[in-house]
Order: sequence, then C-alpha cells, then structure tokens
Amino acid sequence: MTIGAPVESMYHWRGAIETAQEVPVTIKTRGDRFPAVAEAIRSSHAYELPEIVAVPILDGSPAYLAWIDAESGPR
Repeated sequence: MTIGAPVESMYHWRGAIETAQEVPVTIKTRGDRFPAVAEAIRSSHAYELPEIVAVPILDGSPAYLAWIDAESGPR
C-alpha cells in the first residue's frame, strides 16, 4: 500500500461542485483480490461513494510482479 500526501479534490456531486481534502491510496494486489479489497474500503470509508478503481498492469519487472503475487495472500 502506498499512502500519498493530502490533495485538494474538486468533484461534481449531487448537482454541485464540491471540494475536499483527500489522501490518495494505492493498493497493489492480484486482480482476483479486487472484490475483497473494494469491499473492505467500502465498509470502512466515510464517503457514500469512495473512488475505487482497478488499473491493469500491462507489464512490469518479473521479480516485482512475483512479489505482488506472493504477498497478496493465498489463491
């Protein structure tokens, strides 16, 4: 997990432009773990609709990708 520095976000919500200070978080895991990670975020996040997106890994260092696989828990 990578926790970034706080950022000021602007977004359209329920007919208005909102601003909020947010902290971006990147969680690296296998695709098959996404549903569990997304549910954990939804169940503990203060927002009604938190930003939860998956970004595919198109390529990477084989050793790093093996590390993600190994550290993502049992299959």
